[in-house]
Amino acid sequence: MLKGIITNLGAFGAALAIFAANLFIIYPLFRDPYTQYLGAIECAYMTYAKFIVENFPHLTWNFQWYTGFPFGRIYMPLFPGLLSLLHVWFDLPISVGYRGLAGVCYSLAPVSLYFFIRYTTKRDFAAFVGAAAYSILPSVAYLFRQEYAVAYNVSFAPKTFIALTIYGEGPHVMALALAPLAALAFMRMLKKPAIISFALAVMSLVAMALTSMTALQGCLVILFIILASELPLGNATQKLLRAFSCWAISAGLIAFWYTLPFIKGALQFAGGSGFARNIYLLVLPGLPIAAASLLILRFKPHAQPVIIAAGATAFFVALLVGRYWLEVTIVLFAERYIPEMDMMVAMLIGLAAEAMRKRCLAPNRTLLSISRQGLVLIIFLMALTWLARSFLRNSWSLSSGRKDLSDTTEYQVAKWLEGRAGEARVFATGNHAFWMNFFVNVFQIRGGADWASANPWWDHVTYLITAGNDANADVLWARALNVRYLVVNYPESIVPYKDYAHPAKYESMLALRYSEAGDKIFEVPLHNAALAQVVDLRQLSQLPPIKHVLDDTSRLRLYVETIKRHQGDTLRYELKNSEQLLITGKVRKDEGILVKTSYHHGWKAFANGKRLRITPDPVHFLLIEPDSSGDIAIELRHDRTIEDWTGYVITAFTIILVLTAGPRFFRRISAPPPAGLRE
Repeated sequence: MLKGIITNLGAFGAALAIFAANLFIIYPLFRDPYTQYLGAIECAYMTYAKFIVENFPHLTWNFQWYTGFPFGRIYMPLFPGLLSLLHVWFDLPISVGYRGLAGVCYSLAPVSLYFFIRYTTKRDFAAFVGAAAYSILPSVAYLFRQEYAVAYNVSFAPKTFIALTIYGEGPHVMALALAPLAALAFMRMLKKPAIISFALAVMSLVAMALTSMTALQGCLVILFIILASELPLGNATQKLLRAFSCWAISAGLIAFWYTLPFIKGALQFAGGSGFARNIYLLVLPGLPIAAASLLILRFKPHAQPVIIAAGATAFFVALLVGRYWLEVTIVLFAERYIPEMDMMVAMLIGLAAEAMRKRCLAPNRTLLSISRQGLVLIIFLMALTWLARSFLRNSWSLSSGRKDLSDTTEYQVAKWLEGRAGEARVFATGNHAFWMNFFVNVFQIRGGADWASANPWWDHVTYLITAGNDANADVLWARALNVRYLVVNYPESIVPYKDYAHPAKYESMLALRYSEAGDKIFEVPLHNAALAQVVDLRQLSQLPPIKHVLDDTSRLRLYVETIKRHQGDTLRYELKNSEQLLITGKVRKDEGILVKTSYHHGWKAFANGKRLRITPDPVHFLLIEPDSSGDIAIELRHDRTIEDWTGYVITAFTIILVLTAGPRFFRRISAPPPAGLRE
């Protein structure tokens, strides 16, 4: 008993040391409130949190991005939700909360990896070396030329560090801290089923699913390999039942967020994936290797940790080989799984260290044997430190940030637009689009959640404006989508993303309103920039459809002129919250109300207690058809959809099922195998 206590205290001390070392490595991250890498995507997650704080509980619609979009389709909600709570409960600025939460999760990831390796190998030495390797070593992915080029500029920092700082992938980093815990609980549930391990596996998977889809997919690969490695060890049927029960319950618990529209949007965003077409690149070499591995496990079950780590590493390496060497896409953004691959490589390094330690271990624990083991640990740590010397020397400068962003072009352009754009929109790309709504509340065409958009035109128009050279077509689309200002980045701009192929195309056509350090703002003349206006329904119904952004612009021009030509009553309206708009005024026969936000079936309009018909207009804005002429008072609100409620019902049903039938079902799937069967 005393030995067990000492061992557990030693494990706790090792984990604490790993956590403290990683906190020290990224110390400047907690000191500075803003990132120095303004091209990082973290601004999008912070803007999610800002929107939640400013609009809770009215969160079904966001007017500010993509001509309006359903906020429930943003990237996973857990990370921005936690940022919102940190801001509300502790009055932490959202940027400070982001860096603090992401930094703590970054430091916890090696700790959770330590406990996973320790559980699978039953060796503290292997776990400590593996966690240390993951904390500081360059990624093996840097053997690929494309990844080497990135790592060279950041002192060959670990890929997880790059994801944290350079890319700003806070949710992914947070999920990486959960992945080894999910794997540990899942493996323990298969080996020695208990309600606590089953519950921990489910909760870890649910938390990951609501944090990062990338990390979830990477973790599921590891879990599948763990399951496959367990089957040859006996009791295969029960283990399969436990695994699929765990996955099914997890799927039910996340159904409230993973609705059909959300899944559809995510799949469309990943439309470049060639998984179905190129899966043979994984299957052909993978099947014989998997068969050989399972055969080895049948006779050498102690090889399981090596099989798990090597199998997962081989899978992730195959994705990179397909992307970088064969130039085929097996999964979209294969490089995003490098941190998960590095975890498995670190585990292999820990296992190699353990094998070397065993060679130095005498039959009995003599002073010489213990000294040899200590020397092996020192040698390994010195080797790791030497390999990571460039990163360790520069980690503070790489993780340092900025005290203030007021001197940046992103901030200055956003503040200039505040109050000038009014209810009209802004077209900006790159950094200006990503950061704009973190600084100010203006409407824009772009945003930070491309897969979430409800308007089918925004991305086509974005490509037309940034890549094309037809300024007349650009201006027509800007007028159609109620865009007053175009933010254009010239080659001399200091922003990292300069998306315009022909930035000078507006100079002889539009009025220049702002020019500073290569960033210019041109004004598009709008006849009526109001959010809601009266239109002629009969004339709109006779317009030919706009089928493609590159169609003959005569159709688009006809739409713009039809909206401009009609002289209806000026409407009064009040945006009560992000879900509700009150409109009053007067309409004549055959007149309707155009609301310049994206059409979505969650919108409902009511007048005098009666529901009014809403249809999309040619550019996918809302078109409300009043049921009578004269004075009107319309309430327009965005409600949760049938798909949303279906997800809520599935999640609620899953919770009820777990609470009522869960214990009995778990006892059934946890029953020991019949006598005589090998476990």
